[in-house]
Amino acid sequence: VLITYRNMVLTESESRSINSSLQVLQKLQNILIDVQDIETGQRGFMISGNEKFLDAYFKGLDNLKKDTINLVALNAAEPPVN
Repeated sequence: VLITYRNMVLTESESRSINSSLQVLQKLQNILIDVQDIETGQRGFMISGNEKFLDAYFKGLDNLKKDTINLVALNAAEPPVN
């Protein structure tokens, strides 16, 4: 019974660790998308001179700030994994 309980506790801990890692990966994916939006908007504006491309640029900047704050908060809330 003791071994079963110990295995359940270890499994729960590992599950939390995996979930935390997946959340970090999702936040990093969002940051990558933000950077791509910034780059696309900037390149579109530089090539065409059309200011409509700046919408994607500024939206990407805003999202990048938010997603970076979310990632920092997520990492601060999680204990370090050894």
